[in-house]
Amino acid sequence: MDRQIKLYTKCQEAVKLCRKPIINAGDGVGEHPTQALLDVFTIREEIGTVNGLTITMVGDLKNGRTVHSLARLLTQYRVNIRYVSPDSLKMPDDVKQDVAARGISQEESTALEDFLSDTDVLYMTRIQKERFSSEEEYKKNRKRG
Repeated sequence: MDRQIKLYTKCQEAVKLCRKPIINAGDGVGEHPTQALLDVFTIREEIGTVNGLTITMVGDLKNGRTVHSLARLLTQYRVNIRYVSPDSLKMPDDVKQDVAARGISQEESTALEDFLSDTDVLYMTRIQKERFSSEEEYKKNRKRG
């Protein structure tokens, strides 16, 4: 079994067995909540608030743990979230559904130019080469992202 899968499985087991709160600092394949907390802290330090902002996330939104966690954490604020990625690397439906259930406005595009002019926070993630089965597939997606 892959090391990251083992970490994820152990975290899930701990949640079931422990009566105390578990803080998931990042399990390798699921979420990265501590990074999301740091990102929100940075936004507040730099801008003064999170409420009322338009936050645009760009890159590999399908596989990026940080963007999944940040999108979910941002539901605690009054924000607009925008996603920019190649079609094959869009934000997963389960994340978008969680965000929508909290009444947060979301938009998607494959072109950053569609959203850049009124973005308050631009959150850039890399296209993750290790997620692709071939160099050609990676290069194709990297050009679009």
